[in-house]
Amino acid sequence: MAPRIAEKLVCDLQEGTTELVEYEISDASIESSRAMTEHSLRAARNAQLAETDFTQLSDVPDGVGDAAMAYRQALRDWPETDEFKEAVESCMLIEPPKP
Repeated sequence: MAPRIAEKLVCDLQEGTTELVEYEISDASIESSRAMTEHSLRAARNAQLAETDFTQLSDVPDGVGDAAMAYRQALRDWPETDEFKEAVESCMLIEPPKP
């Protein structure tokens, strides 16, 4: 596997200069970043589930509970989707739309 090269812009505010610096990213660093991103995305998903827990109580009107149930199922299914995998790779949080 060819090494992955990344670039970062280094700014020296005192000198007023900028320089684009290339560096190699190790496989271990990539896997660590992927694991942390997956953990963060799952934590955000779990927070969304927790915010909607009340919608599953028996005294919630049927329309609200039904819409929330579909939303909650989409959240639970999300980690198994291609959308989740793409979000991990791009480090972007893409959630199912709220009802």
